[in-house]
Amino acid sequence: DICEIKFIEDSNDALTWDVNYCFLHEVAKEYGNPSWCFPFCNIDDVVYPKIGKELGFIFRRSGTLSTGASKCDFRFERIS
Repeated sequence: DICEIKFIEDSNDALTWDVNYCFLHEVAKEYGNPSWCFPFCNIDDVVYPKIGKELGFIFRRSGTLSTGASKCDFRFERIS
């Protein structure tokens, strides 16, 4: 599998999920440095806020596997 996703909330006001396993992170670890997958994670922090602004939601994240967190979390919350 490419990744293991656990959906936390799917409502009219929020969509949240966690990624507990990511093949990019695993490949980077195999090559000796888990942070090498960070550029792929960083794209989320650039793209999702811009799309969210257009669609009326906020993207939040507390961490990624590549930065040492236990999971990559995705939080999309509707702007009231």
